[in-house]
Amino acid sequence: DILQPALNRIFSWSRKWKFTFAPDKSAIVAFTRSYKPGADPLLFLNGHRIRSHPNFKFLGVWFDQKLLWKTHIEHVRKQCLNLKRLFTVVANAKHGPPVDTLTLLYKSLVRSKSDYGLIAYGNASKTNLEKINVVSRAIIRTILGSKLSTPKEVLYAESGTEPLAERRDWLSSKYVLNLGHKPHNPMYTAAKIEYHYTGIYPQRSAPCLSETMRKLKRLEF
Repeated sequence: DILQPALNRIFSWSRKWKFTFAPDKSAIVAFTRSYKPGADPLLFLNGHRIRSHPNFKFLGVWFDQKLLWKTHIEHVRKQCLNLKRLFTVVANAKHGPPVDTLTLLYKSLVRSKSDYGLIAYGNASKTNLEKINVVSRAIIRTILGSKLSTPKEVLYAESGTEPLAERRDWLSSKYVLNLGHKPHNPMYTAAKIEYHYTGIYPQRSAPCLSETMRKLKRLEF
């Protein structure tokens, strides 16, 4: 009753401005944590039904029905694994670049992959996030020439990097603080409501920035 009229208005707008939407390239993802999801919604665009998918890639981020982020995390993990082979070759080269240069390459090539969308998928389970951390540490270990027994805290300290959870907190805090100076941003009102919200969310149902908001609130930002 809400979505179909909105789709009809979108289609009318597109006809007015000679803009064409491709229903076959569009998708519906019904987000739910239910064990047995209900029937797929029947939504149409220009008379063509929009198909439902369990997961879909939007702006480079894979969204799944239950927002567990397993698909996106696996995608990032594979990208990092491919880069790991590159670092193994370069780091072991006889006249390869120094550690500082390799670390800079790591931050540019590997960390940029995991950073993208981290504010959204960063609230995934620790087990899933650790899959990316494991590959990242393996690359850092290759860069530093460290042994397998080297503690992960030492690896992060020596390379000037951090695990995903800490990186997520930093990126989220930076985003929220910048958003506070942009009242015309579409996210400003929603973020302000969340900042002043005092209720308690069910487990694993909190908005991705809620924890960051609470931390900043305790610091009286």
